[in-house]
Amino acid sequence: MKREGMPESIETLIRDLSIALRVRAMYTADHASAQQAGRRLFQTLQDLLDERKEVRIGAVGGELVGEGLRSDRTNAVAASLVRLLSSRRIDMLVFQSGVTAEELGAFLDVMAIRPADLKEEGIPAILSRRGVTHIAAGQIDLSGEAAAPLPADADLSAFYRGGVAIISEVIREFSAGNRAQVSLAKEIVGGIVGAVEKDLAALPLLATLRNHDDYTFTHALNVGVLTVAQAKSLALPERDLFAVGIAGLLHDLGKQRIPPEILGKPALLTDDEFALMQMHPIYGAEAVRNVGTVPDLVTTVAFEHHLGIDFSGYPRLGRRWTLNLASRLTTIADSFDALRTNRPYRSGITIEQAFDIMRAKRGSLYDPELFDNFERLIKSLAGSGKGGGPVT
Repeated sequence: MKREGMPESIETLIRDLSIALRVRAMYTADHASAQQAGRRLFQTLQDLLDERKEVRIGAVGGELVGEGLRSDRTNAVAASLVRLLSSRRIDMLVFQSGVTAEELGAFLDVMAIRPADLKEEGIPAILSRRGVTHIAAGQIDLSGEAAAPLPADADLSAFYRGGVAIISEVIREFSAGNRAQVSLAKEIVGGIVGAVEKDLAALPLLATLRNHDDYTFTHALNVGVLTVAQAKSLALPERDLFAVGIAGLLHDLGKQRIPPEILGKPALLTDDEFALMQMHPIYGAEAVRNVGTVPDLVTTVAFEHHLGIDFSGYPRLGRRWTLNLASRLTTIADSFDALRTNRPYRSGITIEQAFDIMRAKRGSLYDPELFDNFERLIKSLAGSGKGGGPVT
């Protein structure tokens, strides 16, 4: 379906370009998926270039710019492309009439190079060396750097307008082992910390965001926000807020290995399906460990967040220990947001109903002192009127 304000042909190009770049980053050039995505992109370009001499796509201020049109930040595909281009210091792509399939293939190969491996040469120089003459990639001469998509001084409402789309790219790329996304995850957490410090009273309004189509990524952002808010209420230093925030953001990374038909099943899971679902903490810890370059805390939280303080949760283990503080905070945030959110098999519930259900596991699943602190935090904000209304 065409988005308002964006020609269908341009939207198709953005979609096909984003897919081709992502697939090429995961597979070698001779892989069937990479070749299919490349052919689709080439055909889309040919169709567009039959009508004009060139097609320009810019990434400025966290948005795509092309042919006088600006893309909506809520467009997850466009946001994904912006982040990929920005990570490679590219502000503008130009595709010119006469581009060949070989040039496009070389372009995709070069774009698949991880930013950390580009060193000083840069994308434009590599393209030139590879003989690519009908595709240009470079930077726009601006007076300063493009605005960060998640500014630290944004309030929570502004933060969410771009955050959900961007975190979807982070989680997908991170689960695929792309280390470059670590810096982006840190940038997102910087936005979370800034937004929470500026707009803590808006926390109860997270429930108004629960109708996003992509639950997994909205939930990740919600849990990141709620975990940072708890840590801040406990007067943890800012450096710890960042570590806790990254761990909360990536707590469900292992769900990327769970089949989508199980994640989105509009009914209770079978025993076998639930057993598979219970593997996601292990999968998440493995994924984080494989990527590396992140705090050990992220691995710990991915593994511990469903254990419960009495170890009655999962995965089932033969020994016990004191769970990390970040894990205990994440468990509370995870449960609260899951209960408040509309799911395929049930509707979300009110704040009071959520706490009634959670209170039954106070002292078993949840750390009692941290649970009481979280309940006071949310209810005081919701009841004060600062959070936008009644406790619903």
